[in-house]
Amino acid sequence: MINVILYEISQQEGYSLEKLVDSFMQMGNDDVQGIIVREYDEFFLKASYWRRKLRKEKRYNFQTQDFDIVKEEIVDISEFDMQIKERKLLIFGNKQMAQRIITLIGLLSQNSYSITEHIIDIGSISKKICVMPEIKLLKVKLIDIIIDKEVIVDCNIDLMIQDR
Repeated sequence: MINVILYEISQQEGYSLEKLVDSFMQMGNDDVQGIIVREYDEFFLKASYWRRKLRKEKRYNFQTQDFDIVKEEIVDISEFDMQIKERKLLIFGNKQMAQRIITLIGLLSQNSYSITEHIIDIGSISKKICVMPEIKLLKVKLIDIIIDKEVIVDCNIDLMIQDR
């Protein structure tokens, strides 16, 4: 599931977005992480941050009727937009990737950006949506539900067929 994480961003006087893009380009892409700039001008940047990692997980083998340890190479990608005039940094991804993007921006710009997170309370938004007659909540997705030791599932629930 992709989250949208909102941040307020302010740019230090005398440090341009072009300098940040140049720093991204000088960083280059190594084998572990990188930034791909999609488009930019002096007030807007659209880019992707990617990170490669090796993940070990247990999978059930029906032939041996036991769990096998499987190693997989995973590439996480998060899109982000910087809108300097509107003082917005939008990150499309999880919290860990957002922290990595913010850290890279800080390191490469020598802390020329001030970034403040805006907390969104999904619970209160959901409660407000549920009482609005013009909006109908049709489906929900539950992720990472622990069923048994080392067994985690995701599921979609159709609320139209539920009583309450």
